[in-house]
Amino acid sequence: MRYVPYLILLSFLLSGCAPRKEVIIVKQAQPENQQTETTKNDTTVTPDTTTYFKFTPDTSQSQPETPSVESPKEEKINGFRVQIFAFSSKERAEKAKQEAEQVLSLPVYIEYDPTIDGPYKVRVGDFTTREEAEKYKEKLRQEGYPDAFVVETQINK
Repeated sequence: MRYVPYLILLSFLLSGCAPRKEVIIVKQAQPENQQTETTKNDTTVTPDTTTYFKFTPDTSQSQPETPSVESPKEEKINGFRVQIFAFSSKERAEKAKQEAEQVLSLPVYIEYDPTIDGPYKVRVGDFTTREEAEKYKEKLRQEGYPDAFVVETQINK
């Protein structure tokens, strides 16, 4: 039972979900001949035998990036964008975004939705009305994006 906290910590480390903040692990040693108390949480307390371990995650390893490339500081409103691609790979979405940015004059975004297939959506524009987005969709189809379609989403103000 006393190894459960260590097993939980080990499972987080192995799964890549280690805490991002500093963690202090308390190990309570118990000499064989010393009396102990048991608290109501079934924790054994032995006076003056507590050892502290300080754990700071290695930040030199690459941390998972935030999937959305939009700045979270920008104010968002309801609006429309034109979706031109959807990928299951972030790398492929990034490449498609870079290629689209070279051709298109409007901002190109990657939006992430883990609940559906192809969670990385490459979308263009910040339109406040569906009519504006529909017009731009037709332009995109003529420019080589035949599968473009309008989506309602949060846009930059």
